[in-house]
Amino acid sequence: EDLLGADWRAAAAAGVEAGIRALPADKASMLFADTDIGSLIDENRPFYLSPDGTGVVIVFDKYEIAAGAAGSLEFTVPIPGK
Repeated sequence: EDLLGADWRAAAAAGVEAGIRALPADKASMLFADTDIGSLIDENRPFYLSPDGTGVVIVFDKYEIAAGAAGSLEFTVPIPGK
């Protein structure tokens, strides 16, 4: 909330969904079709700050949203005003 604002869940979900749309076709084909990203964004979702400090990197474990061959997936959500 401190980084993404009061509506941080929606901002994080939208950022992840944008990142998913930008995945290469080979990785995108490994995603589970029925995954509801919004339901996976909560206070316990692993994240870290991007090295340049302009984004929050949301982390999904291997097998969480895609086949194991996709590995762990990370999506950067821009911090407003950075």
